Parts: sequence; C-alpha cells; structure tokens
Amino acid sequence: MDISRLTQSKMIGPLLRSLNRKRRRFEQKRRRRSWERLKGCCSGQRGWVIGNGPSLKVEDLDRLQGEVCIASNKIYLAFEQTKWRPTFFTIVDEILWPKIADVCAKHFSRIIIPEYLTTENKELESKLLYLHELPPASCDPAVECMFSPDLVAGSNGGYTVTYTNLQLAHHLGLNPIYIIGCDHYYAGENDVTTEEVVEAKAANHFHPDYRKQGELVSPASIDRMDLAFEHARTFADQNGIRILNATRGGHLEAFERVQFDDVLNEPTPK
Repeated sequence: MDISRLTQSKMIGPLLRSLNRKRRRFEQKRRRRSWERLKGCCSGQRGWVIGNGPSLKVEDLDRLQGEVCIASNKIYLAFEQTKWRPTFFTIVDEILWPKIADVCAKHFSRIIIPEYLTTENKELESKLLYLHELPPASCDPAVECMFSPDLVAGSNGGYTVTYTNLQLAHHLGLNPIYIIGCDHYYAGENDVTTEEVVEAKAANHFHPDYRKQGELVSPASIDRMDLAFEHARTFADQNGIRILNATRGGHLEAFERVQFDDVLNEPTPK
C-alpha cells in the first residue's frame, strides 16, 4: 500500500469540502451585496411588471421605452419587432430554464434567477444574480403576509414569476407598480397540480412560437396564484404601495384596474 497516496487522498476530501464552504460563503456575501445595492435604486419612479399573456402587444412595449420594466421568460421573442428592452429580466421556471438559458445569455447582461436553478455555462454564470427562495405564500395573508419586503433576505414563492417580479419591483423602490400582459388564464393547465408536467396545447402567450404544440411545460395553478396575489395586495395596502393592473382584459382581479393608455398619458413621476 502506498501510504503517501492514502494520506493525500484523506487530505483532499476535507480540503475540497472546506474550499466549497468558503466558495458558498463568498457567493452568499456577493449576492447580498448585489441586492443591497439594488434596494431602493428606483425610489420615486413608477415601474412595470410585464406578463407574457396574449393581450400583450409589441406596440405597448414600444411605448414603454424609457420606463423601468421587469420582464421574464421568453419576452425576447418580441425583440425582433421592437427596440424596447426590459430593465430587469427574471426566470424561475425549472422546466423552462434549461431550454432557454443559452438564449438568455445572448440577450441579457444580467439575469435574476432563484438559487435552485443552475447552469454549466461559464459565460452565463457571470451574468446571474441569484435570489434566495423563501417559503411560498400559501397561508391566509391576514394571518401572515408572505411578501418579502427585502430581497437581501430572499423572495417568497408564489407559483408564478409575476409574484417574484412584484417583490422585485418593491425592492427597487418602484411605486406605483403597473402590471401589463398578465391575462391570468392558462387553457388546459389550471386543472392539474403544481407537481405535474403538462403538454402545451393552447396559445396562452403573446407570440405564436412561445410554446410548441406538445411541449412539456410547468402547469399554472390559478388558485395558488390567486392566493399569492392576495398576499401582494395585502402587503401593498399595509405599506402605501399602489399595484395596478393595466392588462387589457384578462382574469386578474386582485388589483385595481386602470387603462394602459390613460397611464401613459399621465406625467411620469420624477
């Protein structure tokens, strides 16, 4: 038996574990610093949370140039038709992320994702800002409001990226927060559990190529989303934040409705 090799092998394991622990602590500190820098950076401005529903029009995005906008997922499908680009880009879907991660790397300089999403793409890794995931908003908001006031600590899940984006908007200091393109209806998906994977059948998004027929996708749990939005509304009411739904039509009724055109005709808050 080679004693020197045996000794080396016994030393390597603890050394690697120690290095991994140090790396995790370093990454956590870097994440916290990034979120601390973003906190309140848009205070006093209005902002937009962009959904990808069929009511979203490319012309609407054209009109949002110069506004603080948060968008997600396959919003890049609109880029061939508009010069508008989101200020912040997010994705939380475990099934979608591996499919579009490399595409996102080409379109965005910073990508906000939860810690449970990973990548082997080194170029992409440098663009990621990780978000610590807190428990989902699943109780009565009157008992406990699970809408994170500070993303340095993390964000609460809400079964939809829109809920994450509302917490991001608040963290940035945006007020009022307008929602557009959130139709809140997913044909063929809302009758299954969140643990299932379903085949895309209907056109539930703004672009015809958003999902291919038969593509495996994460289902939409409307009831759980509704509960999460109740948490968002409760938090907003308690903290003097205005969350307003400027979506044309759709089924999202948790927030006061306003007309998109009327909002853009108002003076922009300074």
